[in-house]
Amino acid sequence: MMASPPTSRRIFSGVIAGLIAGATALLAQAPPAQQPPRFRSGVELVAIDVEVVGRDGEPVLGLRGDQFEVEIDGRKRPVVSAQFLQQAPRSVFAGRGNQPLTPGSQPPAVRALAGEYTGRIFVLGIDENSFWAGHARAANDAARIFIDRLEPEDYIGLATFPASTVQVTPTREHYKVRDALDKIVGRKSPPMRGTTALSASEVMDITAGDSEVLARVIARECSPADRACPKRVQADVIDMAQDLEIRALVSVSGIRGLLGAMANVQGRKTLVIVSAGITLGDRPGARPNVRGEVAAAGLAAAAANTNLYVLHVDTSFLETFSAQSGGSVTTMMRDSSASESGLAAIAAAAGGQLFGVSTRADDAFDRVLRETSAYYLLAIEPLDSDRDGQTHRVKVKVRQKGVTVRSRSTVVIPKR
Repeated sequence: MMASPPTSRRIFSGVIAGLIAGATALLAQAPPAQQPPRFRSGVELVAIDVEVVGRDGEPVLGLRGDQFEVEIDGRKRPVVSAQFLQQAPRSVFAGRGNQPLTPGSQPPAVRALAGEYTGRIFVLGIDENSFWAGHARAANDAARIFIDRLEPEDYIGLATFPASTVQVTPTREHYKVRDALDKIVGRKSPPMRGTTALSASEVMDITAGDSEVLARVIARECSPADRACPKRVQADVIDMAQDLEIRALVSVSGIRGLLGAMANVQGRKTLVIVSAGITLGDRPGARPNVRGEVAAAGLAAAAANTNLYVLHVDTSFLETFSAQSGGSVTTMMRDSSASESGLAAIAAAAGGQLFGVSTRADDAFDRVLRETSAYYLLAIEPLDSDRDGQTHRVKVKVRQKGVTVRSRSTVVIPKR
């Protein structure tokens, strides 16, 4: 495997501080969220919030505490209680579309389980560096669809990354975010290229040690009389691998910066990332390889008590035929898959969900709104050995078929 030059790590370290500072400023005046219910017990309990949704994304009603299984560091812990909390007054529970329900008109099961509705907090994170200047409209249009579907009580904020050029603190005045979308432009720059025409797929294969692909590229790019050409090809592979890796590091660090800022806002929040892709090597040893930073982003989401949804706005077809890109039709599908794999890895690490968007984003955003409309708050009884102030791995299951469970992957249990 080709080692990552120190330069890329230095650039990455320098970018982190600026991203976190900008994201912290965005949420410094964020609205206070409703405090989660306190559990009255002679034993100090740990609260873990969990989304349980069906195949259509609608919250599953009526689950009891004994239907949940919670493991901390691989060992089961007693679930003392499970409270159902409603966050949006949508009629998803009654199956009546999107018409709001007044408290008196809610079905009995909902009235018995639902907590007081106070609105949700969303932040839209737009990865400007993933879009060419002419393609940013796709991200803006997708974001407008989401804003138009919010409830009046919902808060919505906006942040671009990694440059933080556009920021709107979460607000119920949704028009402010809508207007700010016009300021978002694509900032993707042409890839670093030497004399060799390389696709991302070829870079991944060659850095993974695939000699057949290297030989094929050399045969395509080099004349037999140019004996120095094979070395130039290998040097260009290293340069492009470094360029792809820096781009991926900067985008992931932008997401981490937003999550770090959202940790300062109490209660549950949802970060919706809109990106044209983060390329990640799709085979062992391949570059770009930023899996360590991706794992750190997942931990940041858990620490911030933030739901993470990622929308991949696929612009690969446009990029392939762009004069700036120099993409290859033969590798277009794989290059697109690789750019989605980085986003998928971040969503998986954070216990979130990735949606691919090739045309309109209606279905994806409707799913996000359904899933975040309600959740369960579990009261867990930890062991004395858990109370060490350290981070512990958490896994939540439900004894019911056909459901998806979304929960944080880690929890910090304070010392007594």
